[in-house]
Amino acid sequence: MPNKEDSATRHRMVVEEIEIPEKSADSQSVEPQEAAPVEQPKSDILDEGAKVSSQEIIEEQKPIEEKVVRPIQNEPRKTKGDGSPVLWILIPGIFILGGILGGVVFYQKGVGSLDVVESPTPIASTAPVILPTASPSASIDISKFDLAVLNGSGIAGEAGKVKDLLTKAGFNVTSTANAATYDYTETIIKAKSTVGASVIQKIKDALKKNYLIGDEQTLSSSATTDIQIIVGSSKAE
Repeated sequence: MPNKEDSATRHRMVVEEIEIPEKSADSQSVEPQEAAPVEQPKSDILDEGAKVSSQEIIEEQKPIEEKVVRPIQNEPRKTKGDGSPVLWILIPGIFILGGILGGVVFYQKGVGSLDVVESPTPIASTAPVILPTASPSASIDISKFDLAVLNGSGIAGEAGKVKDLLTKAGFNVTSTANAATYDYTETIIKAKSTVGASVIQKIKDALKKNYLIGDEQTLSSSATTDIQIIVGSSKAE
């Protein structure tokens, strides 16, 4: 920026002295000559000064930039608990510790389940009882029982037919006779208490194909035979 002294000197007008000749006596006869035009100084200096001054004025007239002062926002004070590094360390630590404890408990349960092996419950084996196969002569000796056949059907010859069937089955028929009455429809088997059920079943098996068998009855112990058969009139279907 130019100094004030330089600008002042530039503002000064440059004036040159021009000598004017004195009028002589014969100046009257002599036509007046036109005075040579005075060369005016170039206005470059003035223009330059004017430019400088106008520049200074413009520079002086430049508006002062307003500085906007922004209010400093006060950050909220953080409490001791907010953003504390202790919490950032403590919270993940709790999760990690919980995961480790859970893994340990799960592992112990798995190991415990592997260690406990259920021992098989011993099955009590019962030795099979082998029953001796009894031969007919050894299990049931039907020949030792005395049988008496009585005809209660009213049909002649029925007592002899029953005797033949029982003798063929192995029984000992000691006698045949007529019953006190002839109104029996079913063939009745009477036996003493000493005769087993198997013996009675053998008699039924020998007669059931030809005669209708009724319920067995108990024979008096004073009877002369062990078994007494009364033949009825009904035949097996």
